[in-house]
Amino acid sequence: MKRTGRNGTAPALGLLAVALAAAPAAAQTAPDDTVRRQAVALFEQGLAAFQAADFPAARDAFQQSLTLRFNATVLYNLATTERALHDYPAAVASFRRYLETQDDRVTTAERAEIEASLADMEA
Repeated sequence: MKRTGRNGTAPALGLLAVALAAAPAAAQTAPDDTVRRQAVALFEQGLAAFQAADFPAARDAFQQSLTLRFNATVLYNLATTERALHDYPAAVASFRRYLETQDDRVTTAERAEIEASLADMEA
């Protein structure tokens, strides 16, 4: 499972700066921050469910997180979960979408691993 490099929280000083910003600007960013926090919480729920081998719950949490906000790490974890559930058509589609959206960000080793998994599932 891939984990995000960030913990999803802003430093306290950053929160203070937002609070001191002009009210209209703060009002415009608040919904985006709320959605981001909800997506992060769902991602973390998915990780916990996956670690507990509750793959249906993990899939649901990852899908809900992606619905709120696209994140490649969540997509990768969704694909891994779909594979664990033996839902190979969905896993293949998710892994392919991951490769397409990440293109040059995927390392050679990671691409080879994913393509081997794809070949395995498609066989």
